[in-house]
Amino acid sequence: MRKNVKRRITGIEKNEPSGTYDEKEWQTLQKTGGMSRLESIVAQGYEIGVPKGELDRFAEIILTEEIHKGNYDVVYYFRKTMRIGTEKDVRTVGAQAYESFLERRKFASAMSIAEDLYGRNSNEWSRAHSAYETVPTKKEKRHGAKSHVSLPQKATFFDLFIAIEDTGEIVDDHLMDGLRSGFDTETAEAVFELREKRQSETATIGVLEFFEKRGYSEEDVTTFLPITFKRERKKK
Repeated sequence: MRKNVKRRITGIEKNEPSGTYDEKEWQTLQKTGGMSRLESIVAQGYEIGVPKGELDRFAEIILTEEIHKGNYDVVYYFRKTMRIGTEKDVRTVGAQAYESFLERRKFASAMSIAEDLYGRNSNEWSRAHSAYETVPTKKEKRHGAKSHVSLPQKATFFDLFIAIEDTGEIVDDHLMDGLRSGFDTETAEAVFELREKRQSETATIGVLEFFEKRGYSEEDVTTFLPITFKRERKKK
């Protein structure tokens, strides 16, 4: 389904690049973005020969900032995917993400990360699953909550986020899970960052256009995310 998807570098090789590297180019790279571009910056740094220790040092600065913001899940998935930090680091921030999801009543996301960290037979997964089965289901029955949002073809991210707010937690959980499971880390994190931006910024970014520029089709979006697009009626 995907088209023109660039090959992802999922982790830095154990053997450090040999020879020297252009420090000025590396300094410029570091200034090109924060968490939303971290994977790309690290990958490009590796390509120009930056040692693993230096790449890890830079990544840790950005990841620490995200932890202070409470974005434990973003840090967890990045550490795991890019193999930044120790196994203990990965599990520690994963546990923080799990507890954060429970506190925010994001039970589907808590289930997903619990399965990843502890397995389906764990007490952690059972705890999240029990919460998901009781609270969200009752809420869905009371309010008739939808499992997806329907948007026009030219909908912006502002339209998407407003629609999700109107439908409630279930769609929000599905969106988060779909971004992690169906799209590369950089794309998912770019969407997470958009949620924190002002209306004036998100109102100018088309949902389909955003994903298509990153190599994903409309079919990818509707397959992995709780979104359907309304077909425009042809004028007679």
